[in-house]
Amino acid sequence: MSVQTSSVASLLPVTGVTAGYFGVVTAVLAMRVGLNRLNTTTFYGLPKAEKKEVDAHVHKERAHGNTVEWTSPFLFVLASLELNKVLPTKQLAIIAGIFTLARTSHTLHLARPSLPVIFRLAGFLTQAAVLAGAGAVLLYTGLKNL
Repeated sequence: MSVQTSSVASLLPVTGVTAGYFGVVTAVLAMRVGLNRLNTTTFYGLPKAEKKEVDAHVHKERAHGNTVEWTSPFLFVLASLELNKVLPTKQLAIIAGIFTLARTSHTLHLARPSLPVIFRLAGFLTQAAVLAGAGAVLLYTGLKNL
């Protein structure tokens, strides 16, 4: 993957730095929460020892809310990368495709917890890595062009 840092990539350097920063921060903070949930077996805000039956509505709410939390920063980072021509279109399409598959996998398990937990885990880890990586590229490019 080659990062282009020519003058073409300086259309929105301040927005790029800001979006890149928050893309990385969002992924890091979410990773900390996810790892803590895994280590404490806390799902849907309830430790396993206190876990009560979570109704279907809560699963739907979590699937929706979690998707909004992740897709908004990713789409902003992706748009900034594309507008600034930081990466070739094919590479951006691959990044977007990977994020979309990861997000869908994670959402499937949130909406239907009877599915194997690997859907949620793999989706979470992949989307966090993609958002952090794309954010870091955007942050680097923006800083270089300030």
